[in-house]
Amino acid sequence: MDSDRASKEAEFCRGMLKRMHSIPLEALGSSSSCWPRQAWLLIIKLCIAHLKGTDTTAKEDAENYTSNEVTAFLNYSIAIFEGALQDFRNSSLKLVECERVINEYTAKFKDAQATWTEQKQLSFEEGQTGQAVEIIWNLFMTCYKLPEDLQAVKERDIETVVRMASEMGLDLSQA
Repeated sequence: MDSDRASKEAEFCRGMLKRMHSIPLEALGSSSSCWPRQAWLLIIKLCIAHLKGTDTTAKEDAENYTSNEVTAFLNYSIAIFEGALQDFRNSSLKLVECERVINEYTAKFKDAQATWTEQKQLSFEEGQTGQAVEIIWNLFMTCYKLPEDLQAVKERDIETVVRMASEMGLDLSQA
């Protein structure tokens, strides 16, 4: 890796670490297993692995770590969103709006996975870490709004459920 590119990559990782540490943990959910917190931690781990990988003996380890971790994270994320989508589809309430939102997020993860499949072949020197961090960061920033999006459609879907129940002669006020 030429020294100019190496210093730019290292600066990128240092800047990303500062940015990630400025996000309050409370904003990422209360559980250590929640998706935003896991994305946040993965970005930090990738940056640290990259900075350690600037030592020539650690480059291959950094490449393997990045490739494996990002691939596993994207697979895990898609499984979560596909599971949620299946839950909505199996619901007797037929929450179509919630299904639509989850489906849109699932599509974003699948796009990210396709991009990563192309990019993970990059070497450490070619900027593999920068690509990985950018993919996860974009998903993180996109999914940061997921609770708001679901809350908005949940409220619309509740109206739909109440209307449907009324049409069927059901009283939901006691539910």
